Amino acid sequence: MLLKNTLQAAFALIFTLVSVQLFGQVVNFMQYGVEHGLPQSQVNTITQDNEGNLWVGTVSGLASWNGIEFTAYSINDSVAEEWVTASFKASNGDVYFGHWGGSITRYDAVTKLFESIHIERFNSYQEVTDFVEDTLNKKIIFSTKGSGLFVYDTETQKVQRYEFASSIDGSRLITSLHLDGSERMWIGTENVGIFVLDLKTFFKDTSSTTKHFNTSNGLSNDQISDIIEYKNEMWIGTKKGANYINMNSIGSFLNGDAGVTVNVLDESTELNANDITSLEVDPHGNIWIGTSSHGAIKGLKVDGKYRFRHYSVAQGLSFYDVKAIFVDREKTVWIGTDVGLNQYISDYFTLYDESLGISSNFIWSITPDDKGNIWLGTNQGVSQLMNADNINNDSLSVGKYDIKGLSAAPVMAVYYDSLGTVWLATADGMLFKRTLRGKYEKINIEAHIHDVIYSICEDNEGNIWLGTRSGAARINKKTHKMSVFTEEDGLGGNNIYKIIKGTDGTMWFAVLGGKLSSYKNEKFRIYDESDGLNHQLVLSLAPDSKGNIWLGCYTGGLYKYDGKTFHNYNKTHGMKSETPYSIIADTSDNIWFGTTYGIEKFNTYDSTFEHYGKAEGFLGVQVNPNSTCLDKNGNIWFGTILGAVKYNPNVHYHNDVKPIVYLNDLEVNNELTDFPFNSEFLAQDNNLTFNFTGIALNMPSKLKYEYRLIGHKNEDWKETKVRNAPFTNLKAKKYQFQVKAVNSDNTESVISVYPFKIEVPWYESYWFYLFQIVLIGAMLFLAIFFGRKTGGSRTATILATIAIIIVFEYGVNYVEDNVEDEIGSIAFIKVGLNAMLGIILFPIEEVIKGKLIGTAKRKEEDEKV
Repeated sequence: MLLKNTLQAAFALIFTLVSVQLFGQVVNFMQYGVEHGLPQSQVNTITQDNEGNLWVGTVSGLASWNGIEFTAYSINDSVAEEWVTASFKASNGDVYFGHWGGSITRYDAVTKLFESIHIERFNSYQEVTDFVEDTLNKKIIFSTKGSGLFVYDTETQKVQRYEFASSIDGSRLITSLHLDGSERMWIGTENVGIFVLDLKTFFKDTSSTTKHFNTSNGLSNDQISDIIEYKNEMWIGTKKGANYINMNSIGSFLNGDAGVTVNVLDESTELNANDITSLEVDPHGNIWIGTSSHGAIKGLKVDGKYRFRHYSVAQGLSFYDVKAIFVDREKTVWIGTDVGLNQYISDYFTLYDESLGISSNFIWSITPDDKGNIWLGTNQGVSQLMNADNINNDSLSVGKYDIKGLSAAPVMAVYYDSLGTVWLATADGMLFKRTLRGKYEKINIEAHIHDVIYSICEDNEGNIWLGTRSGAARINKKTHKMSVFTEEDGLGGNNIYKIIKGTDGTMWFAVLGGKLSSYKNEKFRIYDESDGLNHQLVLSLAPDSKGNIWLGCYTGGLYKYDGKTFHNYNKTHGMKSETPYSIIADTSDNIWFGTTYGIEKFNTYDSTFEHYGKAEGFLGVQVNPNSTCLDKNGNIWFGTILGAVKYNPNVHYHNDVKPIVYLNDLEVNNELTDFPFNSEFLAQDNNLTFNFTGIALNMPSKLKYEYRLIGHKNEDWKETKVRNAPFTNLKAKKYQFQVKAVNSDNTESVISVYPFKIEVPWYESYWFYLFQIVLIGAMLFLAIFFGRKTGGSRTATILATIAIIIVFEYGVNYVEDNVEDEIGSIAFIKVGLNAMLGIILFPIEEVIKGKLIGTAKRKEEDEKV
């Protein structure tokens, strides 16, 4: 059937290219404020102790964060002041805090107590700004804004002030310190530039030469905010941009060589900011730059040139004024602002929404072209993301197209074919194509298709297939001939929801309300229960590079078809949602699928599932049906109800840092108590609950624990999400409790071990057993003795009976203690033993008379004879 009335004339195209900065792209920031336990929202400084706790200094108090809760500290806890301005972890694990009023607080890593270091006579009401450590001389050096430089000797616990440039006004107004690899200390000031002194000689001779540098030496400004080393460069933050000097030129710079280049990045460059407040370097090779009005900026040198990503309120940062940046032991970045604390994990999920300029947040379809641009079929026409994978996303642009019949319609399917043509289909059955020249043509298919077009795909012959409610339509691009296939032609149904091409060229059709179908060699084949496919509502399809076909079924989970057999995966295998709306295979053949609750990844090598929701950075919430694609850089794109979400596997770093786990306290018989100093418990204190805490600040909600008790009847590891392990009725013996924490990437902590002993009760002690054996022997002896004298009295009978009962009770107790753990219930054994006891006791008087006493009498008579 010929495709008639194809419109060859291109529609008048109104093309809107909007150059937008990064403001519309949202990444995952976890925000913490006073509602989460911070004592105050203005975060001035951040550091981390050796146990993994994050310490946050605010204008009105100090707090520590262990991934579970904030603990606040104030002057009532011996903190010198509540306004914290600087913090630093020393090499011995102690943490130092500087205060606005000039005080210093030391947190002892061993005793867990705070101590004030008194320097009021030197530094009353002068803000402490920074710390460094001279580890060779065991000195903590700290700076103030007004009283200059101080040194705290950790051995003598004495504080001394040092002058290094008394002749220069403003030299005591110190804002930052940095100790470089050559033991030179860089001192930034509030308005007179930088001083550099050699620590190897300075403390021995304070008159030794101190270098001074300012704008006359090439700095962009004399108001210094921070100093740091980054990739063989010395970076200097100022109020007029960031300055950096190649470390190979530092010697010449320090000698005053006018030929040394000081590079400046400011608002006129790609940095796009002047007011630098802080600098930090992460383990991934990025430099982080805090500003007072432009949020945080991440920089990376690419091909000798710096590229930057900007993060401000539009990207999810709580506020634009950045006070502090800190990188923790797990390589995550913490940003303190005037409105709370922010945790940045990575850019592996990025959300693109209407604020960027796309037509609608509701993305029905998504596909890449060979130039790396991303085409979005939205609820209101089509949009195009250009340069979306450039590290410098300030160059990101959005194309919107105003085309009659397309602009306001939901675009349900977008497809980029082998010739570079973009095909677009709408919810009302209209089909368009965009040629390489950028012209749009409407394809007249109304004679055959009257309803929504769900899917578009190309076969090996270059034909275009359409999935509709009226069957599958095939268009020959050369002859414009259209063929429509329905259930009468062998399809499993007429409602075609998704069409894909397998690696062998076979066309596959997901049929709603029908049966999965394939088309090869001009023939259709259907698949049902007889083939092992037990769910017929197939919503999504995707091939992998190995030739497998993956299916998502409504409430039926995930299926893999290997050409012979269907393999089903569902909640019993770890899936969170059993309705995959959209499926795609990544470059490693992991299977990704979108659901109502976010997205999930199925690792085909170990058959494990991993879920990503809002807590893991996936901000799209719900993925729309069959709206996913893989671009040329290996990024996976998802169309969601809140915009387009890009997953970049290249920046999704595996967290291989071991969590930290420790035992908090202990409950004995349900009462909280301290751990006994000798790790021994009384026999009656045998109901123990171990409370523990694991610290992993990267996705702490996914932290889990494994524990076991060596010496217990079940020594297997048990997995739990709660932070306690109860054990009841522990027997008297030695034990060893072991616990470990496991983070979101299954990295295990070092095992925390607590050996202990339950003391033996007196009634189970060896001496008591010996006493009872002697007692039983004595009873039997007395039974025989009285039997001889009396000819079998009741006394002898009773004594023998008691002895036999004691022996049998020991037998029952032994079985309970040593057999029940192995074989389960021993009721039948106890019944048998009691029956035997009854059989023995019933004739015991006759036995005593006839056997014990009779035998004794006969022996006595024989002796007389």
